[in-house]
Amino acid sequence: MQCKPGESIHGIARICQDATKNKAMQTSFICSVNNKAVLKTLFKVPNDQLSFSKAIQISLEMEDAAKEAK
Repeated sequence: MQCKPGESIHGIARICQDATKNKAMQTSFICSVNNKAVLKTLFKVPNDQLSFSKAIQISLEMEDAAKEAK
């Protein structure tokens, strides 16, 4: 699972949401994100407070906000 340049996080999130929501999948999702701003935000959240669903939510919200800003 790897985002290609310009690929939407939405596609990766859909794949991940269908899979088992565990720490390995969360790590795989975060590693697939190709957006530095999203990664910086995710890494600012303490690990014990970052659930799989929260990582997806933050990523999708940031991607949507960036699209709206354009």
